[in-house]
Amino acid sequence: MQYAPQVYDCVMTTALAAEAAHSTDPKVFKDKMNEVTKDGTKCNTFATCKKLLDDGKDIDYDGVSGPLDFQESGEPGKTTIEVFGYDKLGKLKTLSTKESSIS
Repeated sequence: MQYAPQVYDCVMTTALAAEAAHSTDPKVFKDKMNEVTKDGTKCNTFATCKKLLDDGKDIDYDGVSGPLDFQESGEPGKTTIEVFGYDKLGKLKTLSTKESSIS
């Protein structure tokens, strides 16, 4: 599952935005999606992030795929890209990992 980390982070960001908005209504919590990924106290698990939110703190969720830092458009401001290839035995492996930023 090459995109499992990104899918996991999507679910986590959605859940944390709902927690931050104190609502399960997407029309309400959509406005918190960007906020929970930047400019706050760093956290990387649901339990840690939720505790910070419960304590009234602003959070900056860094996902399993890397930091997200959503931009105003709702797109991640940073992303980690893995370049895959095959070794001599034909096994899939990561050749390199690169981080890109959107300014």
